[in-house]
Amino acid sequence: EKAVVDSFKAAESAVETVVAQKISESTASADIMQAIKGAEAVAEAVATSAAADAAALADLKFAASDVVKSMKAAETLVENVAESILKNQPISKNLIASLESSAADVARTMKTAESVAETVSKVAEADSAAVNTLESAGEKVVKSIEVAEVAAEAAITDISANAKVVASLESTATDVIKEMKAAEIIAETVASNAATDAKAVSSMETKAADVIESIKAVESALVASSSGSSDALSDSTTAAETLKSVVSNAVDQIKADETVVEAVAQAVSADADADARFVEALRSADTGLIDLIKSTDIVATDAAKSGGSVDADAVTSLEAKAADVVESIKVAEAVASECVECALKTASTIVESTGATAGTTADVASTAAAIVESSIVAVSVAGESIVDVAATADSGSVQGIIDAVVT
Repeated sequence: EKAVVDSFKAAESAVETVVAQKISESTASADIMQAIKGAEAVAEAVATSAAADAAALADLKFAASDVVKSMKAAETLVENVAESILKNQPISKNLIASLESSAADVARTMKTAESVAETVSKVAEADSAAVNTLESAGEKVVKSIEVAEVAAEAAITDISANAKVVASLESTATDVIKEMKAAEIIAETVASNAATDAKAVSSMETKAADVIESIKAVESALVASSSGSSDALSDSTTAAETLKSVVSNAVDQIKADETVVEAVAQAVSADADADARFVEALRSADTGLIDLIKSTDIVATDAAKSGGSVDADAVTSLEAKAADVVESIKVAEAVASECVECALKTASTIVESTGATAGTTADVASTAAAIVESSIVAVSVAGESIVDVAATADSGSVQGIIDAVVT
């Protein structure tokens, strides 16, 4: 995050220099070059922000995964208790201690995930605001480039020399603007992804609390069962049934909570992996562009020193580099488009479907159960309609029945 702050400061300084310069025909080429460097500084700062947010989301991915692992371990442990009860095996003190340890693991991993989520949320919010500011600065640079290009074209005196320099500058300027735009889109979406995923992970806390409560319920039931003093057969049978019920309910509850948490964790993981691809595509384009800018600067500087003479080989090399950069930027632009489409739809859908953002206790399992129940009712009603139609239809006609089935 310190690197992000430093890059933003560098970009702001570069933009200030560009905006302050007085563009004229005599300095137009140098003015374009200065503006190009300003645009690249903006693009680099935005890309640094995207990389930082993507790295933060990667941390969140692992934190969420740890919560899932602790819940799965709890589920396995409670299932072992259920199996021991079914086999009438004695419950050891070690097993009770393991339940305590499992509850502590769930609490610990969830606390860590919440801490990471809180940090990710703050970072994403700060970076998003900074990127918005840089977008405005970038627009100023683009306008400066446009003005400088007009001045440079007006200053062309030798078609074979100055025209080539100006064309090279304009080509590089176009490329850097495209990369800056792609970087802005990616940075905005990565920041949005991080913020949304952070909320999704924080919403897992209620599920973690449910799991801990379920584990403790089993633990309490085991302790009560093992400390019973009555020898009456009916009492022991009732106690056993109560214990079985508590353990069975705990297994069901843990599985339901685990389903929701695992779905959120998988969404966060998918978003983190996608963000890593976005940042890598941007980094690849940026590396080629930096080299192109340096080469363009050298060609322009040499042309100015030699009174307009341009090395043909240098221009050819510059054109080849520009072609490579164009391809890299196309990839970055495509990724930026993909990034806009993804926008954490998966995680958002999960959070909304579970009602986590509204603070309810609904989960994927109950939602599925409701859908199944409504479907059964719908099929039942349709079946009754079919029976009614079949009973009244002519013996030679099946169209009424078909219509009912379609309905």
